[in-house]
Amino acid sequence: MAGLTFLLCVPSYRRDFLGLLKQQKVTVVGLIALSETLLSVSAAITLYATLLAPVALVLLVNSFQPLFVFALGIALTLLFPRVAKESLGRMQCCKRAWELASCSSVVT
Repeated sequence: MAGLTFLLCVPSYRRDFLGLLKQQKVTVVGLIALSETLLSVSAAITLYATLLAPVALVLLVNSFQPLFVFALGIALTLLFPRVAKESLGRMQCCKRAWELASCSSVVT
């Protein structure tokens, strides 16, 4: 919803998005469809897990998502540098670890 709001209210975002859509229509629509599909599947899985297990346990496991994203970003950078590129300097890693810790403490 926030993305749609920004797209409608910020002219430069709208201009850039429409320009990208004109250049690479299939790629952009494919990535958006993939993103929405994964979001819907993950929401359905989370709701199904809530039916099967205690809610506190499901929320606890779900709060580890930032850790998995952090680890996946590092793994993609090391194994497939053309797919994802992250700065793995010492200060950047410390900064991201701090963000991860603060995000995890807010979620739990």
